Amino acid sequence: MTTRDERQLADQPPLDGVAAIGDWTVGYVNRHPLASLTTVGEQCVLAVRTVQYFFIDLFSGRFQ
Repeated sequence: MTTRDERQLADQPPLDGVAAIGDWTVGYVNRHPLASLTTVGEQCVLAVRTVQYFFIDLFSGRFQ
């Protein structure tokens, strides 16, 4: 997304409200799939670590 400051440096007129919302929406649609994959990847790592620590704690006798 292009911010207002970048537009002023490029000698472009500032966006009106509807155009700014449209610009943000296009940027969000382009960014969202990558962000969701990153989130899913982090959740999978968290799940694996949780199961790993569960079994380590279970077999080492930390649960009483």
